[in-house]
Amino acid sequence: MPSAPEFIIVGAPKCGTTSLYHYLQQHPQIFMPANKEPRFFCNYPVEQFEFGIKQFHPGIVTDAECYSALFSGTSDEAISGEASTDYLSTPGTAERIYAWNPQSRIIIMLRNPVLRAYSEYRHAFAAKFQTQTFAESLSMEAERHKEGYDPIFAHVRRGLYYEGVKHYLEVFGCDQVHIIFIEDFEQKPAETLEAVFAFLGLPPINIDATARHNSDTARMAPPKRQGLARQLGKIFGPRLMDRLFPLPAPERPTLRDELNREEYGTLQAAFTEDIAKLSALLNVDLSRWQVAYDDLPSVQQPLSSNRS
Repeated sequence: MPSAPEFIIVGAPKCGTTSLYHYLQQHPQIFMPANKEPRFFCNYPVEQFEFGIKQFHPGIVTDAECYSALFSGTSDEAISGEASTDYLSTPGTAERIYAWNPQSRIIIMLRNPVLRAYSEYRHAFAAKFQTQTFAESLSMEAERHKEGYDPIFAHVRRGLYYEGVKHYLEVFGCDQVHIIFIEDFEQKPAETLEAVFAFLGLPPINIDATARHNSDTARMAPPKRQGLARQLGKIFGPRLMDRLFPLPAPERPTLRDELNREEYGTLQAAFTEDIAKLSALLNVDLSRWQVAYDDLPSVQQPLSSNRS
């Protein structure tokens, strides 16, 4: 089996993976293909994700030769990597990566799971992937999972990090797994990137880490505008809607707008045990993820981070 890629960012979704992908591309000794999320090791039955492939995930790669070809541009002086956020929560992925290249280095990015879930919901809503409220989407998650919906609807399931992190540590060993918390990435981007370069065995360089990529600050146009914006977006690109229909920040829902105190408490409770187990596994204090309802921002602003 070919050795490329030599490192993989395996997730989680909406935890800064796209920003890290773009930042790492600035290093002259790193090659990452234009197809950021090939999802090759998920082993997805592509017919099951027909809607997702056409509308949201056109880059899924299922053929081994096509996957290898993604890294054909790697120079002799560079190492190659990719970033597919479904890898952390998809069963069997760690084993498939290991079978392909047991020397692969694994990067895992994590974020407060409640804020991650809402960020993912806003992303899906902005992409016209769903029209439900956040509370409605949460209530439909279990049934959607049974029906084989695209993983972007798994707001809670993909925030249960413990089993996925534990499994990658078991398969690859601690020395081949590097974990980044989005709060650290946001507060100390230079130090975070330097640690990544050290993990990959590369010399540190100055990286421009100011740009945000794949932000979850969704522009939610009023219903009467959505049809026109959608059609124009298909013709000229999705960003045109932002330029044509800019909305003042208060018109875009926040987590407090979407969930009342009781609903927020229920969602927090869904992650409590998993957070405790992850904290013990990594020997890291994750109490910063226990955000009280009254401490949530009441206006549209970054919920811990808008990096995705």
